Amino acid sequence: MATTALLGPSAAVVPLGRSGTADPWLVTALCLAAVVLGAAGLLAGLARLRRGLPVPSAGRLFAGGLLATALLAGLAPVGSADVLSYAAYGRAVATGADAYTASPARVLPEVEAPWRQTPSDYGPLATAEQGFADVVARAVGGGGARAGARGTVAALAVLGGLAFAAVAAGLDRLTRHDAAARTRAHLLWTANPLLLLQLVAGVHLDVLVAGASLAAVVLAGRRPASAGLALGAAVTLKVTGGLAAIGLGVQRLLRPHPARELARLAVPALALAGVAYALAGPHVLDQIHEASRFTSAGSPWRAVRSALSAVAGAGTARAVVGAAALLVTAALAVRLARTLPGPSSPLGDGARAALAVTLAWLFAAGYQLAWYDALGFVLLPLLAASAYDRLLVVHCAVLSAAYLPGRVVPLPGALQTSLDVLRAGICPAVVLGVLVLAAVATGRPVASAPETIVTP
Repeated sequence: MATTALLGPSAAVVPLGRSGTADPWLVTALCLAAVVLGAAGLLAGLARLRRGLPVPSAGRLFAGGLLATALLAGLAPVGSADVLSYAAYGRAVATGADAYTASPARVLPEVEAPWRQTPSDYGPLATAEQGFADVVARAVGGGGARAGARGTVAALAVLGGLAFAAVAAGLDRLTRHDAAARTRAHLLWTANPLLLLQLVAGVHLDVLVAGASLAAVVLAGRRPASAGLALGAAVTLKVTGGLAAIGLGVQRLLRPHPARELARLAVPALALAGVAYALAGPHVLDQIHEASRFTSAGSPWRAVRSALSAVAGAGTARAVVGAAALLVTAALAVRLARTLPGPSSPLGDGARAALAVTLAWLFAAGYQLAWYDALGFVLLPLLAASAYDRLLVVHCAVLSAAYLPGRVVPLPGALQTSLDVLRAGICPAVVLGVLVLAAVATGRPVASAPETIVTP
């Protein structure tokens, strides 16, 4: 990943005022190697931990992950140009424009396809964070309203890296009671090469949503009001932050005095989110509503939608696929609520319910992207090890590979054809396989063997 960034502008790295273009075959191969080797190493580490074979200590994984985070956060973004749209939304907020109606390309010319004309579909708190990054960047760099995106992108990368490290520290503390559980937590999050690519090198804001969701789940048992505020923050960052809220809400409804239990969690969440969205203006949900109708190329639902469109028309196909994906998600959530293993920590009592809804959406939704999987990886360490660890790794890996090299730019014909086959053919098949396996898996916890060796 670092080598790709150091090669300069390419199909994987945004220019940000720099000249030159690295070979697209080379950068695609480097990124693909990062994904394949990273996923293989991660699966091997989880397997060795499960079988009681020697693995690196949690301290080494923690330190190594933080060093990789610091390195990648200080380099040019790799594997995605989404951060340029974040910078545009931040510039809009900082200059008094409405990020939910303004054309990003008019606010910041560096924004690339496919987001040049797409207003923000993120929550008010995400837009505020992006605006803060823009203000800080221009204050430090001395730039005015016409300053370029480079400083804002750097500020967003630093904020994202700090958030990733903060979540790692939180997981380290939550699992400190068990060396094997702590090691697994750092395998799944801190030293996870797939997350380092998507969240740190790719600078996707889902790291903030994951952190808020983790805080909500951990606090739900003893401090429901604080958990509610964390849920409100998650939803105010991105609507998918509500996945954990759904799981925790259902859990509350199954307890004695359900109305009181639910109110203690929901009132602060709704108050925070309601005020934030009201202050954001009347158009804050416009693009969210529009995005909810899309189906991503790497999802198996895309083929279903294409087939239905040929028979019944695009509108009918969109409605049928949307309803079918929602039904499959709900059915899988019910199944996972019964099969997921129990918590690995007393503080993880709500993780099972929250993760059931989250994993169901990640595996069955019509729109799936690799960085969304952060919401699953951040909660898995709160439960005992199981087959779902490996399923999420495979899911994230194939989606990561499918969208390489990252930017929407012209590529050599043979390379583009190969990537199209991977994205529209291989990836949907693997994602469908993961969905089926998640539905039939027993979910029996796989406890670490008593003789597990964690090397110092």
